[in-house]
Amino acid sequence: MQEVRNQPDTCHLAALPDKALELIARQLSFSDFVNFSATNTRHMSCLRSDSLIKEIFDRDTSMTSLLLERANNKAKCYLGCLQWNDQWLTPDAVIEAFPDCPQSKMGIAQFKAKCCLRGTPLNGRPVTPEAVVEAFPDTPEGRLALALFKVECCKMELSLYGQPVTREAVVEAFPDTPEGQLELVHYKVKCCLREQSLYGQPVTPEEVVEAFPNTLKGKLRRACFIERCCLRNLPLYGEPVTPDAVVEAYTDCPNSKILIARFKRECYLHGLTLKAV
Repeated sequence: MQEVRNQPDTCHLAALPDKALELIARQLSFSDFVNFSATNTRHMSCLRSDSLIKEIFDRDTSMTSLLLERANNKAKCYLGCLQWNDQWLTPDAVIEAFPDCPQSKMGIAQFKAKCCLRGTPLNGRPVTPEAVVEAFPDTPEGRLALALFKVECCKMELSLYGQPVTREAVVEAFPDTPEGQLELVHYKVKCCLREQSLYGQPVTPEEVVEAFPNTLKGKLRRACFIERCCLRNLPLYGEPVTPDAVVEAYTDCPNSKILIARFKRECYLHGLTLKAV
């Protein structure tokens, strides 16, 4: 084994059968395996197969995060139409790359969601919205991702369990967490600006402003919404939103000077007068 590590150029690895290569690989540490399979045997696909890598390292908990990162990177490559090791990936190969652990559920569900929305089949069959819903883990992170998936289903007019995904169903899907509530308000912003109703009633700018949580992120998004109201001539509480009101809203936000400077540029481009310094 030491000879293999120290003298890769004199070992004639290309002449070894696949079984012998696998036997050698099983004796290596993870870092040595990566070097061995990538540097010395680029033409030996057996060492690059997900089945072998997972079989060797899946049981090593210290490797789980690395395998998970590798699988997520494969998903990004596929979705971004990029090659992996000079080869095109298939959706099934991406799924097979995820290690058998609870942490993989989120990545698998998100990839399935992308396949569903793109119409990309898995195992030769279309990915249904129901399959995506059932794939998301029952965690705060999973419930938030599921709500965002329902947003896309609603936008694309997809059905779920035989029923159309309505805007009301989307609203009710957001989890009662700080992140979930912030994304819920963000969704209401879109409904307001697009003049889409919720529960049979228009979503008013006042309702949106009052829904933002009083956190740093909430204050920032509230100020951004107030700016949009100003630039779109949407009134708040029956009064037009002045540029000075926008500046005041940004004052309590992180990086307020940069945000106010950017807004002043928008005022100049839109021909708006700003009294505040």
